[in-house]
Amino acid sequence: MSTTTCSASKTLHHPPRTEQTVSWRAELPPIAQPAYHRWSLPSGEEWITFHRDAGAYVLSFPELAHFRVDLQTRHVHCTALHDVSSATVLQLFNHVMPLVLNGQRATVLHAGAVEVDAGAIAFVGPTGLGKSTLTGSLAARGHRFLADDALQVRLSDDGEPSVTPGQPHLRLWNDSAGALAGQVADDEKCRIPAGVRFPHCDSERPLTAVYLLGSHASAQPRFEPVRPAAALLELVQNSFLIDPEASELLELQHAHLSALVSRVPVFRLTYARRYDNLPHVCAALVAHARSCQRA
Repeated sequence: MSTTTCSASKTLHHPPRTEQTVSWRAELPPIAQPAYHRWSLPSGEEWITFHRDAGAYVLSFPELAHFRVDLQTRHVHCTALHDVSSATVLQLFNHVMPLVLNGQRATVLHAGAVEVDAGAIAFVGPTGLGKSTLTGSLAARGHRFLADDALQVRLSDDGEPSVTPGQPHLRLWNDSAGALAGQVADDEKCRIPAGVRFPHCDSERPLTAVYLLGSHASAQPRFEPVRPAAALLELVQNSFLIDPEASELLELQHAHLSALVSRVPVFRLTYARRYDNLPHVCAALVAHARSCQRA
């Protein structure tokens, strides 16, 4: 068995300090408690199972690794199979840390966000709807990105929502990485660091609009207002939640997201998801976002 200690997480801005450690073993240890929650891939394959264990949580990626999350001590330990690479472990930590932050009373959306003028706009939706591709495309056009997958929402003392920066890199499916950055990875997703081509915003920004992503055949993007009650439901469905049975976390999440939809306009954005259509979509989106800021 080998063990590595990782630096404290900076997955999102201003999180409580969290220690991360890793060990590699020939076999994953058994998990005593049954799963109380599961995430599956679009293919139906099981991706993460959630378990409780003596006051902590165990998040299991089958055939890859277990992550033991102790919210009291702010320690996350990964036990990985011996043939799982350090790069894969890092990617798995990226999936786990938004859940850890939720356990530490943060509200985290499955969303990307970019800067438009003095504010930020967010793109919300499940995996595969183009959040990272749209985020990267806007960043390449000078709109600095804050996050491409996990976005922390904060409320000011007077209840105004803002969003905080995530990690300074994009993770794109290989076809999108090839189209936007001219590179691909051995894995299905390519990690592209922030830089001159894809600038990153490292400061908190007020949230000025939220877009729920969809698709349709027409090249012309469509923006449809979403009523607050319907918007709240979709934001809840697209939030990271470590324990769906933890009433305190549920109440806090509901309060934060209710404040968001009462103060920030939410729209359904649908467009033809073609790479040659992205310049048109980005221009229309920025113009729409600026009209929201003036309203």
